[in-house]
Amino acid sequence: MNHSTIRGPVSRQMRSAETRAAILAAAGRIFAKSGLAGARTDAIAAAAGVNKRCFYYYFKSKESLYEAVVEDHFREFNRQALEVLTAPGPARAVLIRYVSLHFDFISARHQSAPLFQQVMMTGGKFLKRLIRKYFAPRGEALAN
Repeated sequence: MNHSTIRGPVSRQMRSAETRAAILAAAGRIFAKSGLAGARTDAIAAAAGVNKRCFYYYFKSKESLYEAVVEDHFREFNRQALEVLTAPGPARAVLIRYVSLHFDFISARHQSAPLFQQVMMTGGKFLKRLIRKYFAPRGEALAN
């Protein structure tokens, strides 16, 4: 095998992951500012540096992209929160670390707060799924 054959698929996978990440990042900024209804796919694609076809290749709809953006934020926060909540120590110290994590996370990811607020106000099946997937495990960890 020649070296370029080995690098080709890996390189394409890296570009694919980078493209997907660029779309998620651009969409996060735009959704945080404009909400789901106000965001335009053309603006998201342009901000990500991709064409609209590429946008739809990775995300079938604006709604699925919105859910992916929100889920990305929840997934990362939940990962960190569960580490804090399951760490040994007095309950008071664990709770203080958890609250600090919450505020540190939101201040480091400025679009998190508006995204979270939009999801909470919208409700529906997506929120119910997020609660089961992310909030319930944190509640259980906090109770233990």
